[in-house]
Amino acid sequence: MTAGPKYDLIIQNGSYVYGSRTFHIHVCIKDGKIMDIINARMPLPRTEEIYDASRKEIMPGLIDPHVHLNLRVGEHRSVDDFRTGSIAAAYGGITTFFDFTDVINGGEHQLEEFVQRRKKETEESVVNTQLHLAVAEPDIRPTDLVHQAIKHKMRSIKVFTTYSSSGRMTNDGYLYELFKATKGTKITVMVHAENDGIIEFNKRQYIDEENLRLNKLPMINTDFTEKEAVLRVCQMAVDTKSTVYIAHVSSGRTVERVNECFGPYLGKNIFLETAPHYLYLNDTFLKGDNAHLYTCLPPLREESDRLLLREQLLNGLVNTIGTDHCPFTREMKEAHKDNLLEIPYGLPGIELSFSLLYNLMMLEQSSLTIEDLYSLFSTTPAKVFGYYPMKGTLFPGSDADITIYDPEHYWKIGPDTLHMNTDYTPYDGMMLRGKVDATICGGRFVLKNKELVESLVPSDEPAEEIHEEESGETDA
Repeated sequence: MTAGPKYDLIIQNGSYVYGSRTFHIHVCIKDGKIMDIINARMPLPRTEEIYDASRKEIMPGLIDPHVHLNLRVGEHRSVDDFRTGSIAAAYGGITTFFDFTDVINGGEHQLEEFVQRRKKETEESVVNTQLHLAVAEPDIRPTDLVHQAIKHKMRSIKVFTTYSSSGRMTNDGYLYELFKATKGTKITVMVHAENDGIIEFNKRQYIDEENLRLNKLPMINTDFTEKEAVLRVCQMAVDTKSTVYIAHVSSGRTVERVNECFGPYLGKNIFLETAPHYLYLNDTFLKGDNAHLYTCLPPLREESDRLLLREQLLNGLVNTIGTDHCPFTREMKEAHKDNLLEIPYGLPGIELSFSLLYNLMMLEQSSLTIEDLYSLFSTTPAKVFGYYPMKGTLFPGSDADITIYDPEHYWKIGPDTLHMNTDYTPYDGMMLRGKVDATICGGRFVLKNKELVESLVPSDEPAEEIHEEESGETDA
């Protein structure tokens, strides 16, 4: 009698970088888990399916910790929903992404409603999803808010130090108490950090002059407004011995100052995220006829600041890459192109983030390594948000979330070559080296040979044993 297959899938002869060495490996998968990793010189075990990854990079599944799907912004909604956005994510090698609940201002009933509604939307995703619990200043004590986050199997609470005009801002008093409430738990406080008072003051100056053109954005949301707020919340995290994750850092000066003031904590309980558009684009794009297509908050910075941000990335002072993916169409942007108060802010990016950083590494001969990219795109976000080692690594027993990258594929970026549900890209016409060849979630192909495989992946949650460990935590 012939024995049945030992494995469900073997990824054959892929390249994996560890330290200064490149290994050629077979990754053996069964029941959605990585069961074994063996030297490619060894004979293949029995398996149901073989996928040839020769001359391709195998890496832990990529994680985007910061996207906005189906997000209402003024009169508009971001044009990717969880179906189209997750398909674009799969083409970008993303096996897990994090979105947000609507911003909670009320009590626990509202929180429950917002969480369940958003979780229902995630069921359309073709890759793993998780949610950040987004709040302003809810009618919930910070200690109770932390328990609610744990109850709903979330690992993070998102707050804003700005946007008072739209009711999304959390004041420093509540925020400081929230940091204290998260001490000793696995909850990370994620912060959109800008100084609201200065921004609103600057805004009034230009409104009084009836000058609302988009090139004023960097003069209103200055690099100082970011730097001051980031340093403030970092001080709160250090004093309360809690963890802070700073979203979309746009300025190299911010990173430089955080390192000067809080260097020993950086990468330990202070984590800095940046986005590809801050590494590739500068504020000159806000001065032309197409300025409206490059509007995001925080805004693009001057060239010297962009170059400094890249330098800080190469020096290991930036911890993660999040896209802040929030796409709109040309028409939606153009409708408010002369009014910075009304235009919907956000850029498309989830499909291109890894390829852009890979090209920064390869084509500019930078000190960035492929192993650094593993950390930025997978290992560190998995650790910060409580998934490691189930995700963020290729290790026996880990989830079989795997990205396979073809470094020899050259292609040109354009709306017709992408899968995000928008009709433009800020990187139109750029040539890239390398493209995602396969995206595997829980041992199942979502993308295979650069083509979508139709399947739905259930919304993901941290490992159950971790929740049991946390369920009784009250020391805040």
